[in-house]
Amino acid sequence: MSAPGRYRAVTEPDGIGVATDVIRPADGEPIPWGDSRVVIIWISADGTVRAMHTWNGKKVALENARAGDLLLAGWPGKRRQDTFLISDRRAALRALRAACR
Repeated sequence: MSAPGRYRAVTEPDGIGVATDVIRPADGEPIPWGDSRVVIIWISADGTVRAMHTWNGKKVALENARAGDLLLAGWPGKRRQDTFLISDRRAALRALRAACR
C-alpha cells in the first residue's frame, strides 16, 4: 500500500493559481484494469519509475510495491487521460484478476 498520509488524492485546486486536473482515488472507480490502455505507474521510494501496461506487469506492481512507493493508474477517457491514486493495492489486484477471467 502507499504510505498512509504521504500521498493523497487532490480533490480541489491547490492554490498555486493554475488549473490542475484532479487525481482521484482509484477505490470504487469502474477502471477497466484488464485493458492494455490502462497503465499502472509505479514510482518506487528510491525514484525508480515503471509503467505497466500488461496484465502480468500490473500484477507485479500491485503485488510488489512497498510502503513509501506510489502507485497511479492512468486511464484514457473520452476526452482526456484520467489519473487515479491506488491506495488499496489488494482491492486493485482483486479487480484486475476479476477483469481478466
